[in-house]
Amino acid sequence: MFESVIAGFQSRHDISQAAVSELGGLLQEAALGNYSVLQTVNHAPASLMLDRQEGDPVVAPSSDDVDATTKGRYDDLRLLGTGGMGEVRRVLDKDLGRTMAMKILRADLMERPKVVARFIEEAQCSAQLQHPGLVPVHEVGKLPDGRLYFTMAEIRGRTFGEVIAEVHAASPEDRWAASAAGWSFRGLIDAFSRVCEAVAYAHGRGVVHRDLKPDNIMVGDHGDVRVVDWGLAKVMGRPDLAAEAGDLDPVVTDRSRDDALHTRMGAVAGTPAYMPPEQARGEVDRIDARSDVYALGAVLYQILSGR
Repeated sequence: MFESVIAGFQSRHDISQAAVSELGGLLQEAALGNYSVLQTVNHAPASLMLDRQEGDPVVAPSSDDVDATTKGRYDDLRLLGTGGMGEVRRVLDKDLGRTMAMKILRADLMERPKVVARFIEEAQCSAQLQHPGLVPVHEVGKLPDGRLYFTMAEIRGRTFGEVIAEVHAASPEDRWAASAAGWSFRGLIDAFSRVCEAVAYAHGRGVVHRDLKPDNIMVGDHGDVRVVDWGLAKVMGRPDLAAEAGDLDPVVTDRSRDDALHTRMGAVAGTPAYMPPEQARGEVDRIDARSDVYALGAVLYQILSGR
């Protein structure tokens, strides 16, 4: 997959031969490590088994289902971000003495069963995908005001897009150079290979991310690399009723002013600059692991070209 992507980029875009040669050597090293992502996934495996089976009624956790201590368990610290389905806040878990991220569904969306189902499925998928390159989910419940939430580990660091831009800003036209923070081209490729491994793991569990892009990859302060924001995740073999019905509002984000880099939800869900043709056409039933591989190719292009 990588070889064909690089060949296509080199034939159509102005990429230095030195960059292509160095990348080829690094990818050869990766291949010797038997990275499963080097094998394009042509067919999806069995779907991930979730607690809620297809056709079952969606039952949101009721106030009685949540332990009374949960209502006073968390201290709200600050807003981390907002999206089409709600917001993510930093909270303090007073019982365990640790900070966490809490994703909360918007109150007005609680009246939309398909959106509620998608939110619960995101929590279930994220909780069952246990990999070092993914973010663990700890708890799902309902706030005193009725909104659904789930808590997850908070990843502190920067987006992959920021470090890509940093390396390109530090590199002259004829060679790669390290950034002030120590990031290099080799480091970018190493991080990218770890992203591919995490995505390959999800594919092995029957889950497609559908919104892979540098802004949905977090690079932690201690070198960890995590694929985040599984809000558009699709369990292969199951219909995505919320997306097919256009029952999700567009995401509002301040991470970029470019509409092509914004996540969009509805009949067409994803980020225009990275989505494959079948996803851009809204052909939800044709989206599978290969759609994520296409998006990974777009991320690789950004690593090479800086745009």
